[in-house]
Amino acid sequence: MLPAHRSAMIRAMVDGLTNRLERSHVTRTDGSKLIRSRVVLGESNLAKQALARGLEVFADDGPERDRIAAAAQQLGLGQ
Repeated sequence: MLPAHRSAMIRAMVDGLTNRLERSHVTRTDGSKLIRSRVVLGESNLAKQALARGLEVFADDGPERDRIAAAAQQLGLGQ
């Protein structure tokens, strides 16, 4: 796969995760995936925004909220 196509595919995946998170239609793994993807892409501010939104979306789901927070901490993002 050409680098440009690979980058476009990665960007489409990240944009899709972002859209689902904004609409609160995320699965249990989407929040962590989006945070990790943003960190890998060097988008730490957007990763922090995704963390905040993920914690908000899963505010009533303690185990998932804790999992998102732990994943973010492992990636070097504070709450």
